[in-house]
Amino acid sequence: MTPFSKNMFSVPLWIPIAILFGSLCDGGKILVVPLEGSHWLNMDILIKALHGQGHSVDVLRTSSSWFIKENSTYYSSITIANTKGMDEEFVEDMLSKEINYERGNINWLDYVWMYLDTLNHVYKINEMVCQLITNVFESEEIMNTFKEKQYDLVLTDPV
Repeated sequence: MTPFSKNMFSVPLWIPIAILFGSLCDGGKILVVPLEGSHWLNMDILIKALHGQGHSVDVLRTSSSWFIKENSTYYSSITIANTKGMDEEFVEDMLSKEINYERGNINWLDYVWMYLDTLNHVYKINEMVCQLITNVFESEEIMNTFKEKQYDLVLTDPV
């Protein structure tokens, strides 16, 4: 028995209170700042659940996004123009090298070059993120949208 369950039915007292107040609350306004790829797949599931509970969800996406669609039935999108992005060539190059390494198709010297290449890719990805953040803060339209919406919560990927 928990310290919160002092009644004769052994039901924690916080459950009826949560149900009562949970039903009285309106859905919140949520801004989602996701990442691409598998990161988006997980966030998408969470967004659908939040929308299903009555929350209003806006998703910040880049104009070159592969996974995050501009039009959705369960979120509104805020699209940011970006000058750089992870195009297919960038991703294919990075993935093909990793796959060759995992299959044992490269020697130790190629592994060293792959490691240096990976550092270069991480640097490029950081450049892209910095450019994206700069575009957000330099966009008067987006900043005004943020101020007008007065979001209750911001969700982002911890990466």
